[in-house]
Amino acid sequence: MVATMLTVQLRRFLVCATVLAVGCGEAAPPAPAPAVPEEFDDPFAEDAKAEVKAEAAAEAKVEPVVALAEPAAAPVEPGVAGPGAASATAGAPAEAAPTGAAPASAVAEARPEAKAEGEKAAAAKKVKPTTEPQPVPKDKSPTTPAAPEAPVPADSPPPTPAPTPAPVATPTPAPTPAAPAQPEQNRFAGTFRYAGGEAQRQQLTDAIETTVQQLNALIRGIGRKRLTTANPIREQISFVVEGTRVTATFAAGRTISGTLGGPAVPWTADDGSPLTVAFSLVKGRLVMEFKAEDGGRRSVFTLDESGDKLTMSVTITSSRLEVPLKYALTYRRK
Repeated sequence: MVATMLTVQLRRFLVCATVLAVGCGEAAPPAPAPAVPEEFDDPFAEDAKAEVKAEAAAEAKVEPVVALAEPAAAPVEPGVAGPGAASATAGAPAEAAPTGAAPASAVAEARPEAKAEGEKAAAAKKVKPTTEPQPVPKDKSPTTPAAPEAPVPADSPPPTPAPTPAPVATPTPAPTPAAPAQPEQNRFAGTFRYAGGEAQRQQLTDAIETTVQQLNALIRGIGRKRLTTANPIREQISFVVEGTRVTATFAAGRTISGTLGGPAVPWTADDGSPLTVAFSLVKGRLVMEFKAEDGGRRSVFTLDESGDKLTMSVTITSSRLEVPLKYALTYRRK
């Protein structure tokens, strides 16, 4: 009888320990059945061993209740009673089962009560009301570290300032189109007065005397008179230009007109002898060709860049002269 009661108490202790372990989230390994002294002749010993094995197998199949966000409770050593054990013991029947009662029914009654007490203890552990500030969970999201700034060398040149924008140039107005170029002969239009003075008069006299010296001594006088009469110094010369037609006036009553590049026109010399005159424009110069029976005269009129100075270059040729007579006279625009 005593052995039977010890066996029942031991089974209750094992059941309470198992329930506590299950309620805390850990399945305690079944404790080995204590050896029953061989000197007691217990008729229920074999039945108790079979029931212990059956209960251990049933407890192994029970799924453990895992408490969320709570550390696992330390395993309860056999023989140490914790708070859960006290609750489970308080809920268990105080008196021992009578001799001959079925052990399975006692275990069935104790398991639901112990399991309910374990669930209450686990729920009490989950919620712990406290006035202490709870730690704020750290943000475990990955953050990209800021790129470290490159060190600036000590001898690096100062930063180049931003270029100042160039001032906007004011558009220059388009130049006024130049007037169409005038024909070169138009530059000669106008009146020009003699400006050579006595120096050029003397040069003309000397040129005539040099030419006369080529003649026979018997006709030098006649040759000097003719050359002087045919080459007077005109005090004024005027030109009128109308397209390609040019009219030249050397003195009162001494006017001649002709077309540039056109045929020669008849005219009369100062001594009354007949001759012809042809007008042309050669390299910007106005040219007049006089031709008579015994000789000819070529007068070339040239203007400077300003158009105010007119130079008349004369060349006289004759069958009786070995060397042509040459001279030049200067005129200014009036």
